[in-house]
Amino acid sequence: PPAPVVPATAASSKRNALAPFADANGDQVVVPPRLTAAADVNTADALCVWPEHPPRVVGPIAVRQIPGSGRGFVAARDISPGQVLIWEQPFVPWPSAEHEPLSLLQSVLRRSAVERRVALAALSRLHPMELRSVSAFDRPRLEEEHCACVDALLQEPGAADLGGGLGDEGRRAELLRLCLVCRWNAFASGLFLHQSIFNHAPSRRANADKAALRAGGTLTSVVRATRHIAQGQEVLICYAQPAELIPAACSRHLDHFDFTSEAERHSEWDAPPRSASEAGAAEADELTLTLEAGAREAVRRAARAGPGGGVDEAACAAVLRELVRELGERHLAVARVRRELLAAIRLQLEESGAPPSAPSLLALLESALELWRTQRALLGPLHPNCAESLHEVGASIGGLLGRGPRA
Repeated sequence: PPAPVVPATAASSKRNALAPFADANGDQVVVPPRLTAAADVNTADALCVWPEHPPRVVGPIAVRQIPGSGRGFVAARDISPGQVLIWEQPFVPWPSAEHEPLSLLQSVLRRSAVERRVALAALSRLHPMELRSVSAFDRPRLEEEHCACVDALLQEPGAADLGGGLGDEGRRAELLRLCLVCRWNAFASGLFLHQSIFNHAPSRRANADKAALRAGGTLTSVVRATRHIAQGQEVLICYAQPAELIPAACSRHLDHFDFTSEAERHSEWDAPPRSASEAGAAEADELTLTLEAGAREAVRRAARAGPGGGVDEAACAAVLRELVRELGERHLAVARVRRELLAAIRLQLEESGAPPSAPSLLALLESALELWRTQRALLGPLHPNCAESLHEVGASIGGLLGRGPRA
């Protein structure tokens, strides 16, 4: 039987990263959020690269060499939707709001000698493990892009340990490699070890999804299967998140991983093809970003402008109507602003400290339904973002039913 629906309270909202998913027929699959390892999991196959740095939980996956992709995870047995595959905290969290290799590598080089050696030994097994694996065509561009970062890192006392006794040139080469390690493996929560082994696929082809989860004050990441994965099949996640990205923004995001050309070649990429005119596409992109930024700010203000600091539903509706008039209902920017409204309503309910009122729950329900409709049209019914929105719908209905027939 399905798990009981719970009210949308602060406690239940912490499980958003573990929302239910959908099966191959589009029917909801409710998976209790049990972050424990299965008894039949052979962790040695999954942890063979960093056995000394195990994640909190590892599922039925194994490291294999994937033709054309290098290392990757495959299913060690048949995996069901919702199965936890990795629950891990960042090996090196971002030390500041600027998610750049310089600050992250400075935090590593400034550790004690013992901690620094342990960290650098682990980073030596992240891609690229050697600069020789970087194409000769790309290397001059990458050296130029990271030249200032390498110069700054050379001034760190801890940099003297690098280079294997090859002098400044050896240290520069190793620091460039570490910059590429950060660029190609770090996510919004920080630099992970085991999570970096998951290879990328467009979201409609990906069969797993990563989501942030705060546990005991630590920001962690949970990777779960989003559909059935047969034994031996590769487990793939989409690096471009959130999924509601306009084509140009998606290309910029994947360029961080040097995936731009691959994404443009991919016939199954989610986003529609970009305009033949790059200038026209860029201009349209800037217009969209401006409209979206204004709508997001207006939604944030309206979310606290109602009676008692609650949601001003009329103001929020007016903002969304204007955005839909400019961009159309089925636009990714509209989905993102709806998500912003949903997050603002949820935050307001959590901060109130009191049980949510029926009007607040109705506002949450309507926002989640509208977001789900947009996501379903744009991303397909099996995408985990759709399931997460349905999780909010179920929680809201549960809260309303708990208030009696009138509510």
